[in-house]
Amino acid sequence: MNIKAFAVCDAGYVDPAIIALTSFTSYNPGIPMRVYIEAGVNYKRLARSLRGLPVEFREVDFPQLPEHSGVHSKYSDLFFRPEALPAFAQRIKSLEEMRTEGDFIINLDLDTLTRNSIRTAFERVRPQRHRVYGVNERKNRDRWVSSLGVEDITSGPIYINSGFVIYGREAIPDDLFDKYRTFLWRYGDRLFCPEQDFINWSLADRIEAIPSNYNMMFTSEDYTRTAPVIIHYLGDAKPWTGVPRDPRISYYFRLYRRVAEREPEVSPDFLQKLAINS
Repeated sequence: MNIKAFAVCDAGYVDPAIIALTSFTSYNPGIPMRVYIEAGVNYKRLARSLRGLPVEFREVDFPQLPEHSGVHSKYSDLFFRPEALPAFAQRIKSLEEMRTEGDFIINLDLDTLTRNSIRTAFERVRPQRHRVYGVNERKNRDRWVSSLGVEDITSGPIYINSGFVIYGREAIPDDLFDKYRTFLWRYGDRLFCPEQDFINWSLADRIEAIPSNYNMMFTSEDYTRTAPVIIHYLGDAKPWTGVPRDPRISYYFRLYRRVAEREPEVSPDFLQKLAINS
């Protein structure tokens, strides 16, 4: 079984990338990783932190799509920054590119911390190459969609978070990026998580859920009672941007700080932010 992984790193995310990628590769040493770096970003510290590991860096110009101008809704500012749209588009472009390179392709967000091997996910779900595997956050999605009084264009029983997803190669269309552009043009004013909404909308019939601890989110009810494989610091309260709203998850902020303090390539400024917020 040929497994490959990729991540997308834009400006300002080098320090989180060091934590996300060193932790992922340390627990998953046999899985090759490709990092798509936004052209012009100085990633020397990241490269040094991963020296000797099966990690490939590829500098690319992130897509600047005309469709991005129409991606905005009344509440979209609560969920993503407009300047992040090129990185979202690059994830889709990268996924399409890598579909021919492995039996299974893993996409990993860089606001994560890995604490165990993800190979157990393959043992648990016996993945097939025509399926997509991720953690279901339908309950949370329905909760905030209802609270905002908006219509959700994704209506299936499973809505996966794209922070960690396993894609079987046969589940990925060869024209995925073109489909994404059409999706942005058609639904841009109704999106809250553009790339994630697209995956859930376009691949709905191929998605299966895996246990929540493979992408443990603060919004999960299992957060304080299940040992995480991957901790996902999603939303606006990350260890380097803001204090946790729920004191029960302070432990995971302190854990992130302890891991960061052991990485020599992490910048002093980033460590100071972690100290303030944890």
